[in-house]
Amino acid sequence: MADEDAPKAPTPGGHVKPAASAPKAPTPEAFVDAPTPPRPGAPRAPTPGGDDVAFAQTMVPDAPPPPAPQDLDRPALTPTDAESLGLEFGEALSVKGFGEALDARLSRETHESFSAHWAPGKRIGAGGMGEVHLARDVRIGREVAIKRMLPESAKSRDALKRFLREARVQGRLAHPSVVPVHDLGIDPEGQPYFVMKRIHGMTIGEILRGLATGDPGVKARFTRRKLLLAFQRALLTLDFAHQRGILHRDLKPGNLMLGDYGEVYVLDWGLAKVHGADDEIGRISLESELKTRDGAMIGTPGYAPPEQLAGRLEQISPASDVYAMGVVLYELLAIQRLGGAAGPAERMMATMSGVDARPSTVRPDVPPELDAICVRATALAPDDRYPTMRAFHDALDEFLASARDLEVAEALAGRHEARAADFASEMHDPVRALEARRDALREAGKALALKPGSEGALRVLDKMLAEPPPSMPPEVLAELEDQNAERTREAMRLGWKAYAMWLVIVPMFLWMGLREVLPLWVGLGGLVVAMGSAIASARARRPKAATQYLMLVGSTVAIACGARAFGPLVLVPQIVTANIFTYALTESSRRRILFVATSCLAMVVPFALEGAAVWSPSYMFQDGDFVVLPNLVELPAIPTLACLWALSLLIIVVSTYWAGNLADALRKTERDAALQRWHVAQLFGGDPRRETREPTAAHREGVAPEE
Repeated sequence: MADEDAPKAPTPGGHVKPAASAPKAPTPEAFVDAPTPPRPGAPRAPTPGGDDVAFAQTMVPDAPPPPAPQDLDRPALTPTDAESLGLEFGEALSVKGFGEALDARLSRETHESFSAHWAPGKRIGAGGMGEVHLARDVRIGREVAIKRMLPESAKSRDALKRFLREARVQGRLAHPSVVPVHDLGIDPEGQPYFVMKRIHGMTIGEILRGLATGDPGVKARFTRRKLLLAFQRALLTLDFAHQRGILHRDLKPGNLMLGDYGEVYVLDWGLAKVHGADDEIGRISLESELKTRDGAMIGTPGYAPPEQLAGRLEQISPASDVYAMGVVLYELLAIQRLGGAAGPAERMMATMSGVDARPSTVRPDVPPELDAICVRATALAPDDRYPTMRAFHDALDEFLASARDLEVAEALAGRHEARAADFASEMHDPVRALEARRDALREAGKALALKPGSEGALRVLDKMLAEPPPSMPPEVLAELEDQNAERTREAMRLGWKAYAMWLVIVPMFLWMGLREVLPLWVGLGGLVVAMGSAIASARARRPKAATQYLMLVGSTVAIACGARAFGPLVLVPQIVTANIFTYALTESSRRRILFVATSCLAMVVPFALEGAAVWSPSYMFQDGDFVVLPNLVELPAIPTLACLWALSLLIIVVSTYWAGNLADALRKTERDAALQRWHVAQLFGGDPRRETREPTAAHREGVAPEE
C-alpha cells in the first residue's frame, strides 16, 4: 500500500501520486485497496486529515470487487502509455495491458452495472479491429449498438488507442451526422467497448455497388441529385469537425452512410487527428509512433491524399480531407473507383503522381461543372484544392442550384409538350381548329423556351407547318392586308412616276403637227387624273379601291385617246400591258380580271368607234399594203419615226423599271425569309444536315447567283 506520509507530486492531470525515484510497476495486489484519486472537477468530500487520497478510500466497497481478467499476453502499461491514453498512471490498477488499465478506471461501473444497463443481442457488423452488436438500453428502453474490441486487437497498443480515440472523438462531436456515443468502458469479458446510437441505412460503398450492378431498387432510391445532396451534408459535417480541430483522415465510401429517413452519417473516427496540446483527446494519438517512423502511412490507398500517403504529417490539413471527399465525389458520379480495378499499390502511385478525376471520361452525361469541382478537390498540391469543406460545399451548392433550375425547367417543359400534343390532336376539329392550333403553338413555344431542342415541341411545330389550317386566322388576314397595303403604296409610287414619263410624248405630237385637238386634251386630262390618283394612293395608310380604279380609268382614257395617233393596234397593246402590270401586282384575282378588262377598253373602244364611223379609220389596206392613216397628228417621215422610236424605248424603259422593282422586292422578301429561318435554326440548335459553305460574291452583294 502506498505510504500516505510519503512526499506527493502533482500528476499531469492535476492529481496527487506518490513520488518515486524511478518508475516501478506495482503488483495487482498492491492496488486492491489502493485509493483512486478523483477525476478533475469531481466533487470532493472532506476528510479528517484533508488528505486528497482519503476521498477515494470512501468509495471502496466493503467487499472487494471481482478480480480483473488476467491476460498475460498483453503488453505491460508504462507511465507514458497511460498518459497517452489520457489517464493518470496512478489510475492504472493493473500492469497487464491497456484493456485492464481502462478496466481499472471504470472497473466499478463496468463490472457492477453492465448487465443491469446493457442487454447485448446479435452481431450486426464486424471489422478487422472490432465487432458491433445490437443491444438494448435496459434503463431507457431504447435500441443501441455496442462496439467492442476483439481480443486479438486489444493486444495492440495502436489498435486500442485508435478504438479509444474513435469513441472520444465521436462522442465529442455533437453533430446530427456524427453517431452519438452513450458510454465507454470494459465489458464483463474484459474487452473495451463503447455504446452508440443504433443507426439504419446503407453506406455509400454499398450504394455504389448496387448502382454498378444495376440494382433497380438502389437506382430508384438513390438518384444522382439525392446522392449529391447527401454528400453536401457530409461536407458540412466535416467542416464542423475541422472548425473544432479534428481531421478525419480516413474518408471513403464505406465511412459515409445514408440513413433510411434522410440522415447522413460520417463514420469511423479512429484515425482522426486532434489539434491542440491541451486537448484531452489529442493525447490519444498515434503521433508519437508516427514521428519515430518517417514516412509511415495513414489512411486508405486511393482516398488518402499524397501528403498523407507519404507520411508528411506537417502538411496534413483540412485540404487532406477535401482530397478524400473529392475522390468520393468522383465515384458517386462515375459509379466506379478512381483508377478502375487497380490494386492498392497502383492507386498509391497514381495518387502520388496526380489523378485524372474527371467523371465525364467514363460518364459523358456528367456536366463539365462537376468535372471542374472533382479536379480541383483532388489537386496534387494541397494549396490548389478547396481550402475548406465549406468552400467545397459552396461550389457544389452553386451547381446544384442551377441544376435544380434545369430540372424544374425540364419538368415544366414536359408538361407543355404534353399539352401541345393534346391541342395538336384537335386541330382538324372544324369548330375549334384555329383555337386548337393556336393553343398547341403556344404550348410548344413555352416548352422550347424552357428546353430548347424539345423533341415533343418540335414534332408539334413540324405538324403545324406541314398541315396548314382550313381557314386563315384573323391575325394572319390582318397582317396580309397590311402587307398588301404597303405593296400597293409602293406600286402607286412607281405608277405616278411612270405616268409622268408619258408626258414626253406631248412635245413629239406637237412636232408632228396636230390634226385633232380634242383627243389630245382629253388624253392629257386622263393622264393627270391617273397621276393624281396614284399620288393619293401612295400617301394613304390603306389605299382605297375606288382611288385605284379611278387611276385605271384615267390611264385607260389617256391610252385610248393616244390610239388616234397610230391606231389601236400599233404600240397600244404594249402600252396597255405596261399599264396593267401595276394592278396585276397589287390586286386580288377577282379584281385583277376587272382591271384587265377595263384596260383592254383602250383598244376596243377606239376600234369600235372607228367601225361605227364615229371616228375616222386609222388603217387602210390598198394593193396589199397596210396603211396607217393620220388622225390625231400628221405623219411626216422624220417626226413620225422619231415618235415611234421614243414610244418603243419608253415602253422598254417603263417595263424594265417595273420588273426591276418587282425583282428587288421579291429578293428582299427572300432574304428576310432566309434570315428568319436562320434565326429559328440557331434558336433550336441549327440543322446539322445542312452543309455550311462560304457565300459567293454575288450573294454578298445581294444579287441572285448565276445559274
